[in-house]
Amino acid sequence: MRTRHKAAMTCGIIVLTAFLISSALAAINGKISGTVIDASSGTPLIGATVRVEGTEMVTKTDEDGEYFIISVPSGKWSIVVTHVGFETITKEGVRVLVDLTTPVDFTMEPATIEIGQRIVVQAQEPVIRKDLTASRVIFTADRLRTLPNIVTVQSVLTNYPGVVIDRDDSMHVRGGRAGQVSYYFDGFSVQDPFVATSGIHIIPSALEELSLTSGGYTAEYGEALSGIVSAVTREGGSRYHGGVRLYEGVTHPYNVYTGSWGNLKRVGNRSGSFHLSGPIPGAAPERYTFFTAG
Repeated sequence: MRTRHKAAMTCGIIVLTAFLISSALAAINGKISGTVIDASSGTPLIGATVRVEGTEMVTKTDEDGEYFIISVPSGKWSIVVTHVGFETITKEGVRVLVDLTTPVDFTMEPATIEIGQRIVVQAQEPVIRKDLTASRVIFTADRLRTLPNIVTVQSVLTNYPGVVIDRDDSMHVRGGRAGQVSYYFDGFSVQDPFVATSGIHIIPSALEELSLTSGGYTAEYGEALSGIVSAVTREGGSRYHGGVRLYEGVTHPYNVYTGSWGNLKRVGNRSGSFHLSGPIPGAAPERYTFFTAG
């Protein structure tokens, strides 16, 4: 009898864990969709193969030339389209955002070049995202890389209007209290249940996407009255990448009475971070990768 209870409890834990993992993955991934059209006739191409380069995510177009790929991790990807009798097309720099659909359309020319060659084009991000109904600002990894003096997530989000940091380093969005902001990290809530602030320290240089939703968010986010902060870490790729970032705070005082600048002075605020990613040695580089930061 005890054995049955233990087996049932074990199965319940496994099912619950799988459900939580799937929910978390759904919250940190995006979607790619579009159409593939014959350039010569303007008709949709049926059975064209659409693949996310460097991964095992692949699909084919339907009778209307449409396709979609779900559960694509946040980041920049190259999309490859192939079809018998047509030139292979690769779109590089396709940006996938969390919980949003990225439209990627293709127009294929009949094969008139030598076999083995392919056309490479650069993707352009849409100015207006039709599926984004909330008031949200998104900081991608490319944008985070160029921002100065980013030590914490709060220092990044203060670049957005309506976000302020008080003397206790608590963040306020649109005049709300510090405890009215919810924090999510890779789809999991990391809010401190006692003080209602972020329970962990997040390194901005290790993020693929950082977003702040300050209005119009859906019911999936509970206990958020003034804003939602969502951070998604990077993922490893088929090549090795890494970096080191050092920061030291200084001040340059200005004397309003004499109208002169003083010497640079250190304020004692120092920090450093690193990140490293790539394929796991000895394993398939398209399936087994790692990412670490500190």
